[in-house]
Amino acid sequence: MYFANDYLGAWELLDHALSIIAERPALNWIAVVDQAFDYQAAPLRWRSESVCLYDNDLMQQFAKLSPVLLALPTAEPEPLRKALVTLFAHCEGRPMLSLIASEHSAMEIAEAWRPFQKVKTDDGQLFVLRLADTRVLPALAVALPPAAWHGLTHQFAAWYIINRSGDLENIPLAETDAEIPDEITLDAEAVAMMLDLGQPDAVIAALHEKTPDLVPDSQRAQFYQRITDICAYAKQYRVESFQDIVALAILGCLTNNEALADPKLQQLLEQHKWEQGSLISELEAYVE
Repeated sequence: MYFANDYLGAWELLDHALSIIAERPALNWIAVVDQAFDYQAAPLRWRSESVCLYDNDLMQQFAKLSPVLLALPTAEPEPLRKALVTLFAHCEGRPMLSLIASEHSAMEIAEAWRPFQKVKTDDGQLFVLRLADTRVLPALAVALPPAAWHGLTHQFAAWYIINRSGDLENIPLAETDAEIPDEITLDAEAVAMMLDLGQPDAVIAALHEKTPDLVPDSQRAQFYQRITDICAYAKQYRVESFQDIVALAILGCLTNNEALADPKLQQLLEQHKWEQGSLISELEAYVE
């Protein structure tokens, strides 16, 4: 699989991680690893305490894909260094690792999270909340109702993800003392926001499958931003078909986004005269 994340390397990440852990030495530090990214691949070798989030009747069938919470050995410098290097080297740029600082244990955090493993929409649909995919976490911080985000993060002093640029970034925790809900329900606006925020990665996955030559091996964070801008451009012109958004992304990549500024193309998009899903046939004229 292709991920639009840069990777700085295990040793650079180690230096940053050690510095942030040193700022809060009295807290427990817990790594959250998304095992879904290891499906049919070599698993992480971890000999210390680990807690499987899906170790319950509701999610047992997905246990091999579960996030796991791993207590970091912060009491001694050398075991901590080895543990962090093991984690960073194993993940190697895949969006599957974050670090939590908390007064609570890995088991206590898992217990607090389990009511929120699945969320439902206003119309009663259920889906799994990806709590360990670091592409998703920034979207959850924005799209979830404040009380729901508070329910997920109220035990934390900090939550660091490895961001698109490959560095550790502290994502915002909930700024509310609202009562923690028993479950998370998303209204139509929240669902739409989460779909919008996840769209660039979906487009990138389609590009990697259909036109892999357009997908760069380096400067992946910059590429992600380009596709994010193209998705916003498509929304501006009410281009709703996923195939048509991918077509605009292909055009943007082929022309360094120059074709997207063409007034004739903008007029075409405003008129909406093409059949949905077939926009790509109208775009050939804009590629020199």
